[in-house]
Amino acid sequence: MEVDRKIKRGRPRINAVPVNVRFPPEQLSALDQIIESDPSAPGRAEFIRRIVQAFAKSQERMSLGGRTISDSERNILVGKVSAASRIVEAFGAVEAAADILGSEQITSAQDLRALGVSEYDVFVLGDAIARARQVRRQTLSDLNAADAEYENNPAIYR
Repeated sequence: MEVDRKIKRGRPRINAVPVNVRFPPEQLSALDQIIESDPSAPGRAEFIRRIVQAFAKSQERMSLGGRTISDSERNILVGKVSAASRIVEAFGAVEAAADILGSEQITSAQDLRALGVSEYDVFVLGDAIARARQVRRQTLSDLNAADAEYENNPAIYR
């Protein structure tokens, strides 16, 4: 007994959706120039996939201290943390570093590690982190006291 087997032709199925995009000639020319300048560059379709993937990665957000930040915001924070570390290192100015960290709501070594800063900077900023956390607690305590005072006697604030 013969079994009829269907011959499969064409591209194998993959889990993807085709997207057809029209490019103006100048954009297509620019894309082709970039691809041609790098002999190891993939074809147009793969190159465009990589551009989209790189853009999506740049838009990823991370959670830090209860807030969400983008990759570019993270890079700025890493620069500020590095500056705070140099301030402590050069001048011993723990209060100034604590102000920088506190203004960015960085109040733990875990926050610094989430940003990807060096362990050396985490070590140098240990006292500044503790001071930033203390200032944050005091600020929250002061705000709570002000709220309670307002609730007890709202007339004095009018």
